[in-house]
Amino acid sequence: MMEIDDLATGIVAGVGGPANIRSVGHCTTRLRLVLADRGAADRDVVRALPGVMSTVERGGQFQVVIGQHVAQVDTEVRSLVSAAKDGAPVDEAPLAMTPVDRAFDLLTGTFHPLIWALVGSSMIKTFLALAAQLGWISTTSTTYAIWSAAGNAAFFFLPVLVGITASLKLGANPYVGGTIAAALLHAEFTGIGPVGTEATFLGLPVVVIDYGSSVFPALIAAILLSIMEKALRRRLPRSLHLILIPTICIAVLVPATAILFGPVGTYVSEALSSAIGWLWQLSPAVAGAIMGGLWQVFVIFGVHWGFVPVIVNDLSVQGYSLLTGPLVAAVLAQGAATLAVMFRTRNAEMRTLSGAAAVSAFVAGVTEPAIYGVTLRLRKPFIYACIGGMVGGAIAAAGGSAANSFIFPGLITLPAYMHVGSFTLQLLGTAAAVAIAFTLTLVLGFDDVPNSPDAGAEAGGATDREAASEPAGARTAPAPGPHLTPAPDGAQAPMAPTLDPTLPTVPGSGAVIVAAPLHGEVLALSEVPDPVFARGLMGAGVAIRPTNGVLRSPVEGTVASVARAHHAVGITSDDGVEILLHVGIDTVHLGGRPFETLVTKGQRVQVGTPLILVDLEALLASGCETATPIVVTNSATFASVDVVAGNQVTAGEPLLRVTPRHAPQ
Repeated sequence: MMEIDDLATGIVAGVGGPANIRSVGHCTTRLRLVLADRGAADRDVVRALPGVMSTVERGGQFQVVIGQHVAQVDTEVRSLVSAAKDGAPVDEAPLAMTPVDRAFDLLTGTFHPLIWALVGSSMIKTFLALAAQLGWISTTSTTYAIWSAAGNAAFFFLPVLVGITASLKLGANPYVGGTIAAALLHAEFTGIGPVGTEATFLGLPVVVIDYGSSVFPALIAAILLSIMEKALRRRLPRSLHLILIPTICIAVLVPATAILFGPVGTYVSEALSSAIGWLWQLSPAVAGAIMGGLWQVFVIFGVHWGFVPVIVNDLSVQGYSLLTGPLVAAVLAQGAATLAVMFRTRNAEMRTLSGAAAVSAFVAGVTEPAIYGVTLRLRKPFIYACIGGMVGGAIAAAGGSAANSFIFPGLITLPAYMHVGSFTLQLLGTAAAVAIAFTLTLVLGFDDVPNSPDAGAEAGGATDREAASEPAGARTAPAPGPHLTPAPDGAQAPMAPTLDPTLPTVPGSGAVIVAAPLHGEVLALSEVPDPVFARGLMGAGVAIRPTNGVLRSPVEGTVASVARAHHAVGITSDDGVEILLHVGIDTVHLGGRPFETLVTKGQRVQVGTPLILVDLEALLASGCETATPIVVTNSATFASVDVVAGNQVTAGEPLLRVTPRHAPQ
């Protein structure tokens, strides 16, 4: 193989030069380039470079198969492209994801880091509300005020937290993202006037909005920040980045958010409020179904605040607001769906989170932990809760139920609904919403978060511990498998398997036994539907079509690489065997969604150490082939790589025997 810098230079030249490279990325074995003009790439020239095994064009990417040195080549290619573009950083080649997947990935990446703060704050609010209801603490005491501040802070400053985490997720400066959101909560901004006050900025109209707890403007600002930062980095001299980029971004995006997103949210919510008020006159049940079904959607986008002035005005004029009737069903339906997740999930962390979030939603009516931590993250439970809220909201509204005070709808505030309309129908609607959301989530299920191996058995989930509990001698000894002889040094010919029925492990031979990392069906590499693996370009080995979702280390050694899409791991054994474990074929395009990596580069592992958790149902639903190649990438340095497993194998059983050249034969 040629030197890394020479190889990188050859690849850049072969694909049409630095100007033709839009973005660079890599997985475990392949350099992934997005080219401005794919016709300018000379495939034959790139394939002929020493160190290049093959090229593949797939998913809008020009992929160069390199092997274990791909990360070093990626770094060198980035350096060459950046230098040719006056030091501008090179964009990361995107993983292929649908727009819906990208949206949920952004929401999950934004809110998951905040779950601890939201759950802790919501539990304080819950217990404080309960203590006040039972008369254990006075709402006018300073003790109550301090604890109330502790419980409300995360929600009031949620835009700042979202600005930080969303910017971090999008690759922008997180503290600039948080600063933009904080400016909208600053006293000088809110001091312009009461909510709804019209002001101007450079002659442009600005409407004062209450941005507390509203996450949508901060999320949009973070998206624009990531775009602006990348554009400015490409166009400004590096020496001016520190001074100009944050200055321009903050100066532009704070007023842009105030001018554009605040009014848009206000106008949308006012239009929704007016439309629902009009519907209420025509059919309370239909209006209640819309409010109950979509209320949590309104909350996510922050447009629910537009209903607050209407509710407050109704309370002041007539002593109640019909808009509040369906809200109990909407809120408790989220709590019910979250509770069902707690019973159904096999993930121990998700179970704990679901329990706390359900208590918060049921008792205090605080649904942020339930939405952002559980139902929206799992998608289907959120939809089931909206269906429950729709039915329950229609029933409550049909009975004319309404609250006679401004409260958070929840179990402890139900007495506020006793005096207006039919309290019986309010209770029936709430019960229906809870029953529907809970039952749909429990029965129809959802794409669960992969569980850790230890927690899986505790949760009743099927893990490879089941196999470990089998009686001794219950398994059939593995039949001998194909014998794989590597091609001569330097050759790139496919490894041709030949059957050898006598492959005992010779004590003292120096042979290395590679254990099976999964339960499943054993396949020859030639059966894998990927030419790079099937032709043995990555090295000799075998594949397993898995029946369980825990990929374990097959040797004792060190983690050499972890794929950005979480679908592959490279391990170097203490005996010098370099092994690539690649879960499925073309699974890099899933963007990591069915996988959870449990190890990091440089980490020591033992035989059986869990490496990756795989959601097999999601992987199968994606249409990807699940066959998992286990390849010795430096097999040319060994005398032979022999498959010693039969047609079926259990994780931990012998799979491959790697024999050094100097070992006795």
